Amino acid sequence: MFRSNQYCSRYEETAIQLDTPLIFPGDNARQNKNGYQFTINDRSSYFDWFNGFFEVKFIVNQLDGGGGYAGTGAPTNATMINGSTSLINNLNIKQNGKVVYDGNNLFLTTHVKSLIEYSGDYARSIATDEFFYVDITNTPSKDNNYGFSERLDATKDEKEVSCIIPLNRYSFFKSLETNMLPPSQIQINVTLTDDNILIYKTDASEVGRVVIRKFVLWIPRMIYNSTGLSYVMKNYMIPTNWTYLREMVQTLNNINHVDNNFRISPSILNPKYVFVFFQRSDKINSQNDNPYLFDTFKLNAADNNCHLQSARLSVGNGIYYPEIEYSYDNIARIFKAVNNYVYKQNDKNTGSLLTLKNFRDLYGMLFFNISYKNETDNITNDPKEIILNYKLSVASTDPYTIYSIVLYEQTVKVDVLGNELILYT
Repeated sequence: MFRSNQYCSRYEETAIQLDTPLIFPGDNARQNKNGYQFTINDRSSYFDWFNGFFEVKFIVNQLDGGGGYAGTGAPTNATMINGSTSLINNLNIKQNGKVVYDGNNLFLTTHVKSLIEYSGDYARSIATDEFFYVDITNTPSKDNNYGFSERLDATKDEKEVSCIIPLNRYSFFKSLETNMLPPSQIQINVTLTDDNILIYKTDASEVGRVVIRKFVLWIPRMIYNSTGLSYVMKNYMIPTNWTYLREMVQTLNNINHVDNNFRISPSILNPKYVFVFFQRSDKINSQNDNPYLFDTFKLNAADNNCHLQSARLSVGNGIYYPEIEYSYDNIARIFKAVNNYVYKQNDKNTGSLLTLKNFRDLYGMLFFNISYKNETDNITNDPKEIILNYKLSVASTDPYTIYSIVLYEQTVKVDVLGNELILYT
């Protein structure tokens, strides 16, 4: 492997600062969420992007007056929603001025993946450096909600939180575990997440904000010995290509249909997996609700009488996934399918954070594996239309929104242009 000490004489993390410094907002002002850029102009060094990370320090306080939240009594309890990746909404990556990756609503994608990919042991230990503390109830309470309580304790009284955001939580960088970017100019543009999504609190009268105090990119630089340089030039600094699963988030907003179709995509090439979840629309963009708690199996706020009753996908030319639709009467089947995204259903040595109970009450979602192709697909390889067909148990008293996350195959090509290796996607 190109990062081993067999080939590297040194392997050390290098700090990359923002192109322009952070600006800290005064009272009654929010921190700007746009225009954060890191530029790497070192065209002679080799970097291990898979193991890179953002170092972040932030505080949580009140918009009016900038005071902290005490965690007991007044002011009310408030903290950030789960995970450091919540801070990032959009990443735009350019190589030599050409866009090679762009992703929006990434805080949702990383959250869904973390729920399934992280084991309980990993979440309680290593993932805490990502400010990851999963909620176990649907209330912002420090008494019976482990996740909220841990995050509140970390942020109360304007305490500064230090955490990391691993680059490999994003699909483009994850694909670089076994692949290498050629030495070139790399620009990473970051759009932060809005405060109304980030804050989770108990009192509607006190508006909160998240203020980032430090934002640095760390990337391991690999300095090769003669054997390593020969190995890298022969195996990686050549025209090549690889594929990875890129994400796309689509929504259907503020509806109240009992029986409906959601056209997730009119035309997408090489879709592989689809996640779907429902939320009451009044929870979205509100500091008094948590966007990471899903309402798929409880669409009415007061009771459970309205829920997703059945669903399946129509893909391409009338091919249905699953062939026998998902049903509320067999949530265990849906739960099994979600865990099979990372093959944990039959892995006896680890597990996910999801249990059948919290899946039903807090994190209900659907998962569709549409990676299998019929003979016609193999011949034409045409883009696919994806439609969710679903039915609720009864009419919802609250408007709801449907979220879909489509993971589709993206090809990265590295080719020679002049005397440089250029990426194409």
